[in-house]
Amino acid sequence: MAQDLLATPLQYVRGVGPKRAADLARAGMQTVEDLLLRFPLRYEDRAAPCEIRHLRPGMTATVTAEVVSSGVRATRRPGFRLFEAIVRDAGGGITKAVFPNQAFLKDVFKPQQRVVLFGALEFRPSGGLQFTNPEYELIRDAAGGPGTEDEDAGIHTGRIVPI
Repeated sequence: MAQDLLATPLQYVRGVGPKRAADLARAGMQTVEDLLLRFPLRYEDRAAPCEIRHLRPGMTATVTAEVVSSGVRATRRPGFRLFEAIVRDAGGGITKAVFPNQAFLKDVFKPQQRVVLFGALEFRPSGGLQFTNPEYELIRDAAGGPGTEDEDAGIHTGRIVPI
């Protein structure tokens, strides 16, 4: 009986359907057993946020911080703009997060908003230590706006995340 369930084609699993089954088949998953035996490529530890003052170039880190300021900056290359956010953590450390060609983020990041950044750090002679295109999650209060941290701050915050 259990063997029959494991051999069930994914198309017949509730909520999958033929289109999603075709997508899964391209990824090498034909049956329920294939799906259950699919493991992540790696895991990222986002459980322990780091203070900005402990950050070093080349390391990958999670930082919980408050947006001090943000804005879009033009570059020499026509049509290419950088969104930059200056963030400060509870310890008073300040760093910058740079998002190439993502000007829409000016509507996402607001001053005094709490955010969790995860990514690699690099040192730029012109701007110091910065995150370049990090993953981010906004921390919202129970009312849904920026504010105090709650238990469900984000889907990848404070966890070990499968990739």
